[in-house]
Amino acid sequence: GLAERKPPRVKLAEWITGRHNPYFAKAAVNRIWGQLMGQGLIEPVDDIRESNPPSHPELLQELSADFAASGFDLTRLYRAICLSDAYQRTSERTQSDPSRPELFASMSIKALSQDQFYDSFAEAVGRPTRDKSYRIDRKLDLAANEQGNQPKMTVTAALASMNGAAVREAVSQTSARLHKTLEAFPKSADRQVDELYLATLSRYPTNEERRMMAEHCASASAADRMRRLGDVFWVLLNSAEFRWNH
Repeated sequence: GLAERKPPRVKLAEWITGRHNPYFAKAAVNRIWGQLMGQGLIEPVDDIRESNPPSHPELLQELSADFAASGFDLTRLYRAICLSDAYQRTSERTQSDPSRPELFASMSIKALSQDQFYDSFAEAVGRPTRDKSYRIDRKLDLAANEQGNQPKMTVTAALASMNGAAVREAVSQTSARLHKTLEAFPKSADRQVDELYLATLSRYPTNEERRMMAEHCASASAADRMRRLGDVFWVLLNSAEFRWNH
């Protein structure tokens, strides 16, 4: 009877998300691939049609089939893409011509979202990301929605990044990260620099970076060491490598 019939919207939702509907899985996979890689297998990501074929049809089919078979397990899909060679490639260009991003020969650099930047900044400066009393300047949005091959930010965001209250606190005499670094390695400028690079860029400095930064710190008096280390931290927090993914 009529009472047993499902509402049309429910029936439509069940059809859209059904495992035998190839379009839903393909659209979801393509959008998430584009989110992580900076470019969809079909581009634009929301323009899926016969006359706009994917750059890698076999890959899209394989990921879509696995995504549907898993019951649309997003964690499994994210893990598969992030563990791939394509995702883990460097963004450093190996050729002078970057005109074919659809080949995924190198990773596209992408602006961090507002939430990603907030958590990254809080982690780098040693503040709990769930600390509701801690607020980063809204101007530190850092052009989160912009895409491109070169880091871009507004003048207002740049000034906030260089001189905003959150950054001033992070590199000041009361900085949690700087105090922790000095307490852990009180006599080694090299280790102090290493610690700040790991906290911000998740890598060790190159030999040249370590030499330059350590010389800047080591040449200071004991009373001035905190300020010199704050200079290094300021440079790292304002670097494009910290502000952008890959």
